[in-house]
Amino acid sequence: MSDDETILVRDSEFVQESLNRLVKTLENWAVKESARADFELAAFSSVLAEGIINFDNISSLECKSCPGLTKAVTIAHKHLTKEHKRFDQEIDKLHVHFAQQMEELDLKIIRDRNEFKKFLQILVFAEEYDQLTHKITSILETIQAKTFYRGALGEESGEEDKSQENME
Repeated sequence: MSDDETILVRDSEFVQESLNRLVKTLENWAVKESARADFELAAFSSVLAEGIINFDNISSLECKSCPGLTKAVTIAHKHLTKEHKRFDQEIDKLHVHFAQQMEELDLKIIRDRNEFKKFLQILVFAEEYDQLTHKITSILETIQAKTFYRGALGEESGEEDKSQENME
């Protein structure tokens, strides 16, 4: 590059350094959040699923340099999957239970309203966990693909690509 060329801020090395710091901060936050349990871990998943962080804009190289980010999303995904299965099993049990009640009561109104209310609450949570699971699955697949991307045949490794970018 000659002395006469103007370097735009967006093209400077400072932008990449700032982005690296941001991704590292996201990784640290995600690792801390993924260490939580139960409902708080589901809340972390909900925040990720909202799309506040656009994981599509995080490069493969950045994903590889922040393995904690992939691990945190994996933990959230496993938790949602486990909870979704648990809710499905509870729903199945309650379906059987209510079918028996309906049969025993000859299709009369279910007297235990609290149990039926619990059933409705579980249905709501199961639906929410199902939606969150789908969103987190998508995010996890994106991060894993970027983390484990090897490049097409004939491409050089990420470090050589980075050195070529610096030369430009």
